[in-house]
Amino acid sequence: MSGDRADRIARLEAWAAERGARFDALVFPVDAAGDCTARARRAIAAGERIITIPQPLMLVERERGLDALAAWLAFEARRADSPWRPYLDALPAELPDVAIFCGDEDLAALAGTAAHVAAAAARSEVAASHAALAEPDARVSLAAFAWGKAIISSRAFNAPDTIDPHIAFIPIVDLMNHRPGDATWRYDPAATVYEVTTLRAFAAGDEVGFDYGAYGNAHLLVNYGFVLADNPHDEAAVILPDGEPVLVAARRDVRFEYALARVGSRDALAAAARRGLERLDAYARDGAGDGATSWLRACALVRRGERAVLERVLAELAGATATTEVS
Repeated sequence: MSGDRADRIARLEAWAAERGARFDALVFPVDAAGDCTARARRAIAAGERIITIPQPLMLVERERGLDALAAWLAFEARRADSPWRPYLDALPAELPDVAIFCGDEDLAALAGTAAHVAAAAARSEVAASHAALAEPDARVSLAAFAWGKAIISSRAFNAPDTIDPHIAFIPIVDLMNHRPGDATWRYDPAATVYEVTTLRAFAAGDEVGFDYGAYGNAHLLVNYGFVLADNPHDEAAVILPDGEPVLVAARRDVRFEYALARVGSRDALAAAARRGLERLDAYARDGAGDGATSWLRACALVRRGERAVLERVLAELAGATATTEVS
């Protein structure tokens, strides 16, 4: 599996380079599990441009909706003469840790978390969207359609240099893992190229990543199939008295203030946060043992992150109450 993926990545590199892409400072090794990373071929300085992708190499969606695009990807992946063949071949054939491919038993490992609600909704949405496809898109199987949806959620970028919201697939760049602080990007409309520039220096062999965005682990797991340890953007749900779930973060921001305004008092919000902790405990599973799968380990990190958020909310409320009492 790893050797086959490495061959596919090599063909993608050759195809992209022949069409004007430049990424000489990077190599893209594939590990035993078939996962690819971007690494520094040599020492790289901060502020160095490491990837240049010409606009014709970017597959920009301007007319299809996302469901039609998912079906198109599934059809195009089977088309031997596709002009995007090297790119499509280099995409992962399976994404088992993306939530839409998980069964009820797998999703049960997220029970009690905000991620569980998001994951179940994503899985239901894929089935409903597939059922609503019109011909000829309806001819694609549910499994192939779900693959197309997962590729969109995990690989697509906001299309550069477009006024209306569109998405784009950008070869080579989408081989980079999510690593905030490593690199930034810009689109040069005069040269019509997409450029990635480093934000710090790298030694030869270091992994070089790309910032996917300020997402919590629930979003990362549902849409990308991975999580981060100690994610500063984690969120957790508190259930309001009317049953509405509201997301709060580890810092006091508009989400915190909205939840506080909805419940009407610090005590009521603290009670909702404590109930959230009880839900996390009630459904907790061991995700750290030697026999734990990557999915169970990810679910355990999601649960730990949501717990940290709720504990931080309680600490914030206790601090605010103490300050009020002292004054």
